Amino acid sequence: MAIERFYGDLTLTQTTITVNNYGVEVETETNTTIQGVINQAGSSEIEYANARNIDVDYKAYVEVTATTLSIDKGDMIDNYRVASKPKNTIGRDHHLKILLKEVV
Repeated sequence: MAIERFYGDLTLTQTTITVNNYGVEVETETNTTIQGVINQAGSSEIEYANARNIDVDYKAYVEVTATTLSIDKGDMIDNYRVASKPKNTIGRDHHLKILLKEVV
């Protein structure tokens, strides 16, 4: 499957919380451009996720990089909240599948 021919630029937003010298928590958002495609999740994927108490509407396929491997629940890809950790579904390090929830 040559899914990469459908890849486009996606914006990954990751939030980190650090404590400054005064003991105050500082939230920092980092935007990174990644390559991938977002599609609507299929009914079987939604059922699978619902059985595990994961609320999903969409899925993303992204290229395998150090950045995409660091994606975690709660991060944002475009206007979608990441609902699952990236999964190497084929096992060949070709692409990662991530379940998403649309943020309205």
